[in-house]
Amino acid sequence: MTCATASIGVTIGVSTAAPATQDQTGYSALTYTLVGGTLTIPAFGGTSSATTSTPLDTGYICKSQGPIDWGQLTLNNLYIDGDAGHALLLSGLNGADKGNDLSFEITYPNGAVRYTAGIVSSYTETPGSAGDNIMMDATIDLNYEPVRVSA
Repeated sequence: MTCATASIGVTIGVSTAAPATQDQTGYSALTYTLVGGTLTIPAFGGTSSATTSTPLDTGYICKSQGPIDWGQLTLNNLYIDGDAGHALLLSGLNGADKGNDLSFEITYPNGAVRYTAGIVSSYTETPGSAGDNIMMDATIDLNYEPVRVSA
């Protein structure tokens, strides 16, 4: 019987190092720092738009696969002052690691892992209003196909 896997227990780690190879071996050799207080990790993976042409002789639109966009990770987090993972994301936006690909390790509760890498394109804090938690959001524009490692 197949059962669903709950999201409780999912973690995301970040590394400022690039993997030697874009595969499980390269990514798993890195050391990751937990990004604390993560509330949501959105859908991620590739999307492609069709490239079209219309031959004059048939008038039928001919479609082929266009470029693949690996999307974004828009992390929604509780703000945690002094969190090392938050500091690395901020460094990727406007610090020593500005413009560099950061590596990410998303670990599922069943032990499956997803590795990928990309640039930090936003890092914002939202103080909110009375009764709210202070929030931190970061957007990572992915440059690489996620590497899927089964549990």
